[in-house]
This record gives sequence, C-alpha cells and structure tokens, in this order.
Amino acid sequence: MSDVKQQYIPRPITAETLEKVLPAEQARIASMPQECPQSLEGVSTAFSAFTIAKCLGEANAFIGQSDRDLSNWEGINLAQVEFVESFLQQHLNEMQDIPEMKCVVDTDVSKVNAFLKEEGFSIQLQENHPLAQFAVASVLKVLLEWQRKATREYDSELSKKYDTIKLHKETTQFFEHPQHHEPIVRVLAKSGDSLFMTKYSRPIRQFDLVSLANSFMTHQSQNWDFKGCIAPMIKFDEEADISWLTGFHETMDPMMYYIAQALQQNKFRMNEKGAKFESATAMLVGCSGMLISTEPPRPPYLMDEPFLVWVMRPGLSQPLFAAQLYRDSWKDPGQL
Repeated sequence: MSDVKQQYIPRPITAETLEKVLPAEQARIASMPQECPQSLEGVSTAFSAFTIAKCLGEANAFIGQSDRDLSNWEGINLAQVEFVESFLQQHLNEMQDIPEMKCVVDTDVSKVNAFLKEEGFSIQLQENHPLAQFAVASVLKVLLEWQRKATREYDSELSKKYDTIKLHKETTQFFEHPQHHEPIVRVLAKSGDSLFMTKYSRPIRQFDLVSLANSFMTHQSQNWDFKGCIAPMIKFDEEADISWLTGFHETMDPMMYYIAQALQQNKFRMNEKGAKFESATAMLVGCSGMLISTEPPRPPYLMDEPFLVWVMRPGLSQPLFAAQLYRDSWKDPGQL
C-alpha cells in the first residue's frame, strides 16, 4: 500500500529561519553516528533494510523523482555509503515481491505519526522541526504459520529456564555451512516462507545481520539429522538506532532535500503456532538549498581501539617502523 497522491509543493523557508536554524542543524547532523552501530553483547537486536529502502524510494517519488532509482541521493558518512553500495538498490528492485508492505507520505507529520500508532508502533517523528517538508513511514508485517503446529516443551534443560517449543521433524530441515560450525535450522511455513535459525553469540553490526543471513544461504548442504528442534519462545520489541541516516541527501533538486530524522522499530514473536515479525521505519525529510551543499563538519575521529602505526619516508618503499598498539601501551611517555 502506498499513499502518495497529493500534489507536493515545498514549504517556503525564510532567510531568517535559515540563519537561525542552520548552525544548530549542521552541528546536530555532525554529531550523529558515522558508522553502522554494533549490537551489545547479551542484548537482542534487529534491522530492516526493506522498510528503509521503501521510505527512501517513496520520498524520492514524492519530490518527483523515481522510487526505484536513488542515484540522485548522496551519503555523507561511511554507514550511508555502505548502505547505498551494498543494500539499497537490490532492496528497491525486490520491493514489488512484498505485497504486505504499507507506506504513507504526507506534509502533515502528525498524520504519519497517527499511521504508526494505528499500526501498533510507538516511534514518533518530531512534529515541529523548522526545516521539515514532509514525512514518510513504511510498515512491514509478515506472519508465518508452521506447516505443522509445534508443541509446548517441558522436559529439556532449556525449558527449566525459558518457555520452549518443539518444532517437529516434518517441518524442520538442517543444513551445514563450511564456515559456520553450528547447524542452520530451516522451519517451513504454510505460506511457502521459511524461518532460518542458527546459533551465533558474537556482537554484530546492523548491516551484518543481513550480510550474514545471505552468506549462510550459500554453500549449504543438508547433512544433519535431528528429531526436530527445541527453541525458546520469543517476544522482542526494539527501537533500532538508524540515526546514521541523518544527513543523507538529494543532489539534483535545488531544494536539497535531506533526511532530518530516521527511526525504526522491530518486533518479533515466536510460539508453537508460528512466528510474526513487524518492522516500521519513519523519516522526516527537510530541505534547504544550503544545508548540505558542503559536507557538514565531523567531530574529531576517536582512536579508541587498538591501532596500527607506521612511519614512511620519501624515497623508501618500505616503512621505517611499524607497530600495533594495544591499551597496555596507552600511557603518557613523559619526554620523547
């Protein structure tokens, strides 16, 4: 569903407003994350690239451009560039195969916020942003009903701590991957969709959730034989940090549209009947002919992880000195 019918006329922004607002807005954009965030150990996380791509495509269509080609948009940080290069176009190309996707675009931000509430999401866009032109939100909800209903499970060690289900052998398949030592479980749904699961406890970046899933789908071999799968029931609801999208901007229109705010919320539930995931992404689109005309200043780069150093001299093809410096050497040397 897409509600992109109104004739869009950009809201005028006075020179006085620009002079008052621009410095603070540039500083705010510069303070946003420059790279894709990584999950915290022990904290569940999720990421939806399709709802982001849908919002960006519909925003582009709203200003009179293509909803399938965003080559007129440009990133200002590493995360935006990586998203464009690795995810955006492929997700736009496959959008027609997701009939469950809903989207609204409106110059009245309160209407977009109302849509999010009606769909059961708590994220809300700022309604009084001085440079806002319009808002866009997309929602994706997919229900998977197991081919054979699972059963509540009470006998395993896992069930002593968590509510668990047993997925029957008839509805599960097990695969192995040459670069992953745990089985990959496929659970069949009546719709033809499949849910895949595999153990993976290391912290992971948002983008790598998608990349790893894709990599696990290649070079699989069905080489495990289990009597079904016992898994915990899941109740998950999280607001994902996609503020790294702030400042992503359009380059062809003199209005210079840019993403002023980006929010995402993801939900996932799983029990003996099936699984359901819900994702919503919302964006506030602002414009100013001068706001993103040059790359906003970035905060100082923080060398807060172990790092390499090396010394080069003109005329030499090899470094004079090279080192990898961990925290054990992070101390005041006194005099050189």
